[in-house]
Amino acid sequence: MSITKNNTRMLEGNLTTSQLPTIPNSKLENSSVTINGSAVALGGSTTIATGGTNSPVFSATTTTGQSISSDTMTLVSYPTENFDPDGVFTNTASNYKFTVPSGKAGTYSLTAKIFVNANGASQLQNYFVEIRKNGTAVATTGHNFNSNDNYWAVPEINTLQVLAVGDDIQVFAQVSDGSGNPTIGYGGNGTYSEFSGFKLT
Repeated sequence: MSITKNNTRMLEGNLTTSQLPTIPNSKLENSSVTINGSAVALGGSTTIATGGTNSPVFSATTTTGQSISSDTMTLVSYPTENFDPDGVFTNTASNYKFTVPSGKAGTYSLTAKIFVNANGASQLQNYFVEIRKNGTAVATTGHNFNSNDNYWAVPEINTLQVLAVGDDIQVFAQVSDGSGNPTIGYGGNGTYSEFSGFKLT
């Protein structure tokens, strides 16, 4: 049923699907809309993508203690990958690094956590932990104890970094231990260490 109001014909009542107006794909194929800052093309086989997948993503940890020299900044080994679906983390000896792959430049969230331990009782004096980009520190944490009354600590760093394709990210640690033989990476009750990251934008 229809009525006329102000010279405009209006429809009232329930319409069936066949009565609804349609816009042919040919009128939409070269058009687009913007959702959350991303252009979405319209057409017969439209796929609407919203947001990213935070890829690449990785997480690696330790399963054994790593003996290091006291007062010496040392590359932290993370030999066990929890997950690395894009193959961006290298867990071989002397590397232990995340490398930004082709087409994945952007802003990344990076986290490094490391167990530091004085093998001598109450001998932990201080520690420093760094996240390095291409060999240069971009995030650092540390602590200097007033007295040698600590056995171990678990410092953690979180940082946001704008990374280019090919940038390498590694974790370094330095421990001052009165016994002269500190250990990093693994505690008596299991691992406390992890190096992880993912792409934000």
